[in-house]
Amino acid sequence: MKCTEANDLFGEAIDGSVPLSTRNSLLEHLGRCRGCRKSYELEMITKAVVKSRCSHVGTPPEIVHTIVSALNKSSQSVSSLFDWIQDILTMDRLLPALAASVAIVVALVFFNSPTAVEESDVHTASNDVIFQSLRNFARFQNGELKPTIVANKAEDIHQYLDQSGMNFAIVQPMDCCRSYGALASEFNGIKLAQIVYTMSDDVMYVYQVRKTNVFDGSTLIIPPAARVALEKTGWYTDPHHPNCNVVLWIADQTLCAAVSSMKKDEMLAVLNRN
Repeated sequence: MKCTEANDLFGEAIDGSVPLSTRNSLLEHLGRCRGCRKSYELEMITKAVVKSRCSHVGTPPEIVHTIVSALNKSSQSVSSLFDWIQDILTMDRLLPALAASVAIVVALVFFNSPTAVEESDVHTASNDVIFQSLRNFARFQNGELKPTIVANKAEDIHQYLDQSGMNFAIVQPMDCCRSYGALASEFNGIKLAQIVYTMSDDVMYVYQVRKTNVFDGSTLIIPPAARVALEKTGWYTDPHHPNCNVVLWIADQTLCAAVSSMKKDEMLAVLNRN
């Protein structure tokens, strides 16, 4: 699959309206192409946030008429605009200045564009938050890692974690679940909160840690691409995993990493409600 084909499928893929074979081809392409992957993540986050915050309002007919009329008028002047640009570009005395201006614009776009970041977003280190979250999610699923407490009420989980001596603010457990499980643990002296949410058909695992314990990079780490996204938007989604989805976000001074088999847009909608 080419990049242009992948970009054309983003909207339908996020809405879940593409065939399974096409979706698999898209996911395979996203696993190889970092530029398309970042564009897909941005579109997905934007759509989820807009969907969770805004209701649909139809465009008034008078506004539609005004826009169509303006576009018709603009189309009549396009050819004359291109003629003017061509005349300017053929003036020899302006070429050096134009070349310098273009170089400056290209440099600004390159150095300020998120896709210009050359750092890897791969996470294979044992102290990587995403690696640990994925591993713990799998261990909870197969019964190897068991929660210390299982409850039907979110407040019971919050109380347990508060009493476990966490040195960061626990993000409020979601209140849309059938049951909850929680485990207070440590990694090289850093306190961790692990919560498992059981919903109607899905399970979501959330790893919580003090933000500074990760961003100082001394004990726990995150991929450079995740750090850049979190610093700019407060959110990061990782598309590398065909059987689950990973979302990182920052709430106050707490870093959270969620792993689930839910569709990513549904997962983001759930997380944005809390």
